[in-house]
Amino acid sequence: MRQFDLTDPAQLRAWLAATRARYPDIERFDEAVSDVMAHVGREYLKVSAALKAKGRGQRGGGSEAYGSQETIQWAERAEERANEGESPEGESPDAEAAPEPGSTGGGGEPSPSPEEPAPGNRGHRQPFPASWPRERVDVPVPDELRVCPVCGKDKVCIGHDTSEILAIKPAEVYVKQVFREKLACEDGHAGVTTAPPVPRLVQQSSCDLSISVDLLDRKLCQHLPIHRVVDLYAHRGCAVAEKTLERWYHDSLRALHVVACAIRAEARAKLRFMLNIDDTSIPILDRETPEGRVIGHLWLVVGDQRFVAATVSKDWKKEHAIAALGDWRGYVQCDAYRGFDAIFRKGTMVEVGCWAHARRYFVKAKDRGDKLAEEALGLIGRLYAVEADATRRELDAEGRLALRRDRSRRALDLLWKWQAKVGARARPKSPLGKGLTYLTNQRKALERFLEDGRLPIDNMVVEREMRPVALGRKNWLFAGSFEAAERLADGLTVIATARMHGVDPVAYLAWLLPQLARREWSVEAARTHLLPAHFQQALEQSKADAAG
Repeated sequence: MRQFDLTDPAQLRAWLAATRARYPDIERFDEAVSDVMAHVGREYLKVSAALKAKGRGQRGGGSEAYGSQETIQWAERAEERANEGESPEGESPDAEAAPEPGSTGGGGEPSPSPEEPAPGNRGHRQPFPASWPRERVDVPVPDELRVCPVCGKDKVCIGHDTSEILAIKPAEVYVKQVFREKLACEDGHAGVTTAPPVPRLVQQSSCDLSISVDLLDRKLCQHLPIHRVVDLYAHRGCAVAEKTLERWYHDSLRALHVVACAIRAEARAKLRFMLNIDDTSIPILDRETPEGRVIGHLWLVVGDQRFVAATVSKDWKKEHAIAALGDWRGYVQCDAYRGFDAIFRKGTMVEVGCWAHARRYFVKAKDRGDKLAEEALGLIGRLYAVEADATRRELDAEGRLALRRDRSRRALDLLWKWQAKVGARARPKSPLGKGLTYLTNQRKALERFLEDGRLPIDNMVVEREMRPVALGRKNWLFAGSFEAAERLADGLTVIATARMHGVDPVAYLAWLLPQLARREWSVEAARTHLLPAHFQQALEQSKADAAG
């Protein structure tokens, strides 16, 4: 078939005219046109797959979930393939595992039920939460309308039409003038007594604690580069040098070091069940290397879904992953990183597989138009449907485990059966082949969630904490030094642990920094008084005092 530019209408018209003249027989002309349309379809699939893959990479990974109806159809197709050549034995072994309306069918956000209004429907707008602060605004009737036009008497108020609209008070940068009182005896006795200085993280610094909180929020929560923070301050009429803001930010991070150490110590003392671990790369400037930088790695460990510990290394060697796990004995959920193999062979740690990682290969294959990958996604979707059902029914660990052993077990058996049928059809180096290989190599670890209802089906608890770093890295690009990367790890440890406790990180920092500024803290003292759990207790106490 002759090749031409498919995006050029003139070339397409010329080809059609030449082909029609070449093949007067309409059947042969139709064959030629069919060949071109098949070529167009193949090119479309290639371009579409490339765009999807590029989009996922640029956005740090999009949602890998699909609609419940899609996954049901894909799973039914996979079930038919797995049972080819076998006599039917009753109804589908996992028919009851189909996601219900409103539950998740592919491991992501739930699909809205038919009865629920669409999220963007203004006619069913939900009221603002009662916990949000409110400010009353009274709008009076104009003076010319306050008098009755019939009798001339003043009208009386009989009520109000009320509505709520969301508003914001822009942040304000101002100079705080501090006047410290000085006292002295009139007769000159006992010298001069001066009021204590305002708490600051660094004495003689011109940075107030509110600025420190704002900088930590901008850098650790919003992941802005320092030059953009400079622009934000300049927008508010405050021109601060970039080097000055950078110094204040690192001063704030140094203050958090003792709290990060306290969190790690508390985690080591109170961990009982499992660890989740993952990593992401971080470029680090290093003048001692020929390239001027190294590709470091940030290791994030989540313990019992309560504590987060971040560490950083200059390379990706397994020693750093082993050091991040420490002397833990118990379940460890991770991806298939080979650096963990030696640990798991010792038997002190038990590997728990991640179905999100297993699903990722089939998502890539589906993006390239592979129909077999859809069947795998449908069967994996059944596993997630079971988890969604257990969550909707608010089952405890024992109830969830019973549901898994009933429905997830049958879905898994069907998945392994399907894999045996299609394994020979996939090229080993293709995304589908890699996905099938991953299932084979990780089968034991992927079935581990059937041992205990407390074990999650995937490692998303740590990936959710890692994702903001991976996306924010595109803003700040690199760490200025290995010491700066270690300070970043301390800050992320504090911020992520606060989030894991259901605490607003900014409110926690506003409570924490004044205490850090008032005196020196040891790790043990910080562990006793300054952790996010203590902030929770302080909030509850203040609410109780206000109510009582």
